[in-house]
Amino acid sequence: MVVLFFSLLLGLVPTPPARYLSMGHPHPYILDQTDCFMKYVLFCFLILFLAPWAQAQDSEAEETAPSTRYTLVEDKIFPKVSDLYGYTFVPAEGKMRTAHYPDPIDPGVVSFSISRSSVIINESARYTPAGIDGVLPDAKPYRLIISRINDEDSYKTEGAISYDLRLVDLQNQDLEGYLKIYIDRYSQVDMIKYRPSMADPEHIYWLPHTTEEQTALDNTYFTHQEDLDTKTLDDFWGKVIYPFVSYANQSNISQRKITRIYPEDKVDVRFDEEVVEKGKKEKIFQYITFNHKDGSRQKFLIKKLREIEHLDHDAPRPRTVLEAEVKDEGGQNTFYVLFHRGVKKYLRAIELQDDKTRRSLYYYEMRRGKSAVPGQNGPAPAAAAPETDNPEE
Repeated sequence: MVVLFFSLLLGLVPTPPARYLSMGHPHPYILDQTDCFMKYVLFCFLILFLAPWAQAQDSEAEETAPSTRYTLVEDKIFPKVSDLYGYTFVPAEGKMRTAHYPDPIDPGVVSFSISRSSVIINESARYTPAGIDGVLPDAKPYRLIISRINDEDSYKTEGAISYDLRLVDLQNQDLEGYLKIYIDRYSQVDMIKYRPSMADPEHIYWLPHTTEEQTALDNTYFTHQEDLDTKTLDDFWGKVIYPFVSYANQSNISQRKITRIYPEDKVDVRFDEEVVEKGKKEKIFQYITFNHKDGSRQKFLIKKLREIEHLDHDAPRPRTVLEAEVKDEGGQNTFYVLFHRGVKKYLRAIELQDDKTRRSLYYYEMRRGKSAVPGQNGPAPAAAAPETDNPEE
């Protein structure tokens, strides 16, 4: 696409007809050398500055790898439209609007990745008159721009509220489609309707619910948002936090990526104390260790602890958070660990920021609700895993 664009642009610089030279006429374009030169300058400018941008836009859609897991209804809530930015929905069933019943879809065959300005659509399901039958081998993800978002409070259909994202293709802005994301009374997404343009049929997709087995595991493994009191860190020492959701680029909502964490990702945050004897005195050193999904590990020594007013990018007002100023293991670099509070000052999320720009390096959110066995989260023998008939959510 980019090569074709610049090839057409070359046509702006004219080539003189050969008959002018053969007839002895002066070159008619010499009189307009300045105009020709300016066109070459414009061409070079577009090559240097627009080509990398266009390549990045195309490659981002092509390199977006479909998730190999379904998005579960209970994974996250979306009380406001900005909560969608950075999230990818992977449905398990789909159908055309005119079909009577939905058909199952393999994980990753269909996905919708939403950002602040666009949606990357990966729709590889093969639709036939009989329903969904297999996968389109040559289908690739593509991007549509969000032109506007209708007020979710005024758009109600079939007993549910939806975020109505109106979509356009920059190459043909006369065609407008939509992505309607339906939420239930718990602000959970359970259904998505997609139509690339009004000339195309509407496709309806459903997200699966968490199974009883997965709910029992999540209830006991992950740290919940009503487990740890963050008035101080007194209850944290000797414990391990197992977060439920990861936010990459949380400081920049336009580039944010939100992903669910699973036990096999081995993500946790550990709080340890070490007692060092110096003569007749003992000194206590307190450490916070982050273990990330990519296998990296970061250990920090706490230097200061204080409460500050912190304003999230999409929050209506500042909130009081507990902030720890920490040093890395070499003692050379300073970082900040923020303990975000939720209901009754319980730990809602934990964030690691750098010192200079206060950019969010890692942001981990706990699972909603309360653990089935508070204070005993993390890996446990299968035989010792408690059973429950009532999902936490």
